[in-house]
Order: sequence, then structure tokens, then C-alpha cells
Amino acid sequence: MINDPFFRAVLTPEVLIKRGFKQNNEFEDTFTLDEIDVYYRKDFCEWVIDDRGGNEGSKPRIIKYLDQLQNIFYFVLGKRL
Repeated sequence: MINDPFFRAVLTPEVLIKRGFKQNNEFEDTFTLDEIDVYYRKDFCEWVIDDRGGNEGSKPRIIKYLDQLQNIFYFVLGKRL
């Protein structure tokens, strides 16, 4: 990691795999770990999180940085990524 306190790691497939996410065999732009799916919407150039919760109709959580994913992962599952 870079020693710049203002550095934010941008999400990429490589970053997700390094954090333990597995690439979905059916959808190449979807990565899964525990109950969290992260997928890339090419049409919008954005990463979206789905926690497979019971919140149907809720607005998708759009993220760009690893720290955002870590915060959501901790909030939803109660453990560190």
C-alpha cells in the first residue's frame, strides 16, 4: 500500500480477488465473498454492491474505492474484509 494518507485504492477485479472475492463463473463482472456480491456495470462504468439482503426495491450502493467496500462489508457482516 502507498504511504500517502490521502490515497484511496480504486476497485478493480485484481483488488477484489486479492481481498478474497471469487469471480462468478456465469457473469465475469461479478465477484462474490460470503453474502456480498460486487459487480461492474459497464454501461455506467461503476461498481455496485448487493448484500443479498431482504431490501427489495432499495437503491443500489454504488462504490468506487476499496475503503467503501470494507465499510459496507463490516456493516453488513460484522467482520473485517
